[in-house]
Amino acid sequence: MESLFPQTANNDYRGAPLAKWIFVFLTAVTLVRSLIHIFAADGGAQSIATIPLSDFTASGAAAVIGMFALWGCRNCCLVCSTWWCCGATRT
Repeated sequence: MESLFPQTANNDYRGAPLAKWIFVFLTAVTLVRSLIHIFAADGGAQSIATIPLSDFTASGAAAVIGMFALWGCRNCCLVCSTWWCCGATRT
């Protein structure tokens, strides 16, 4: 277990700098995806996921769009925590 975990838990990141920048890039991609789910008229359900919203009743389509918006809100929370991790570590 000593090889897996550091001796002390602190914010000193000793890994490759490229890994941190890839992490930042993937977090930015997640942010864009979450904003699409929140602000797109169909929540991305029909335009991206090709769910045929026209086959649903009005309330059913609204429920699907609402679920996609909630998924986007959840991803925004994930982005906030991962960006905090990026800023909390020192290289």
